[in-house]
Amino acid sequence: MSEALLTLSPARQATLRGLARRRRADRWVKALTLLGLALTVMGPVVLLVSLGLRALPALDLALFAHADSTRPELAGLLGALTGTLLSLGVALAVAAPIGVLAGVHLEEFAPRGRLVAVVEANLNNLAAAPSVIYGLLGLAVFVELFGLPRASPLVAGLVLALMALPVVINTTRSCLAAIPFQVREAALGVGASPVQAVFQHILLLAWPGIASGVLQALSRAMGQAAPLLIVGSAAFTAEVPSSVTAPAETLPSQIFTWFANGADAFAARACAAALLLLLLMALLSAAGQYFRRRFERGW
Repeated sequence: MSEALLTLSPARQATLRGLARRRRADRWVKALTLLGLALTVMGPVVLLVSLGLRALPALDLALFAHADSTRPELAGLLGALTGTLLSLGVALAVAAPIGVLAGVHLEEFAPRGRLVAVVEANLNNLAAAPSVIYGLLGLAVFVELFGLPRASPLVAGLVLALMALPVVINTTRSCLAAIPFQVREAALGVGASPVQAVFQHILLLAWPGIASGVLQALSRAMGQAAPLLIVGSAAFTAEVPSSVTAPAETLPSQIFTWFANGADAFAARACAAALLLLLLMALLSAAGQYFRRRFERGW
């Protein structure tokens, strides 16, 4: 203890000791925060670098010009990429309107009661449910009950839509709730009906956040392999799908199939497919952030 500290009163000495302890604690917290941030950033960077290095031998014209093949030098991603885009189109066409309308009804028109509470609890549970559950549900309902063609972008897209629906509904409700109630009062005050107030005013103000939520939900669902494997998207298909009912592979199932093959050449192509999948997911997420930041209004 320094001589200057000894000359102070006991109360002042206790105060200075407390300040020194808090400063040391602050330094430790800052160091741990920086360490956590560094580990968080290093993880994706190491993953991307390792995938890129392993994918280098497979980066050729055949990779993007051909569909799948039993010969690794001819195996390509065109069929899986087309199947993924078709599946996303189906998922978007189903999840966006149904999810938004369901969210609007629950937030704006549904009477508060036990039924709505049960629906809200189930939505939260479904949003956190394992993806394999959606695959089993899609297999039982879409394939076995309705007889839709297995291993098709139609079934894969419907399964992805089921996965995205809880997130879209909850996001829609959050975006609608964020609009000030004065906007509703102003619309009703000039003679608009409750339906007109919601669809002509509230929904138009909330759409940037809703669009961002839809794209984020589809980005999350697109990277799931388990439900797509269950509905048959891992079936070998050497042709590029021409419709949503034609047999097709998807990028997650294609990655699984090539890694399961065990050959180094297929593993390199699987790493290239993983990079392409990460790129598509990043583009969807970036598009969602763009809509939110470009068009969302602050209140």
